[in-house]
Amino acid sequence: MCQMNVILMRNNHPETIMEEVSRLEVRDNEIVLSTLFNETKTVHEATIKDIDFVKNIVTLATFED
Repeated sequence: MCQMNVILMRNNHPETIMEEVSRLEVRDNEIVLSTLFNETKTVHEATIKDIDFVKNIVTLATFED
């Protein structure tokens, strides 16, 4: 299986906010992350900055960055 690690950039500093993410849903101005076991986390006022399929990393950025 191919789960992703999600990193949030805040003030140009990366912070791992969730590991083994299997679903990412983009809503109006938030992103909802979920694992296979339905653990969820909502990131408000963020956008997808980069997806690295080789390293299994999704990088998010807040609207301020």
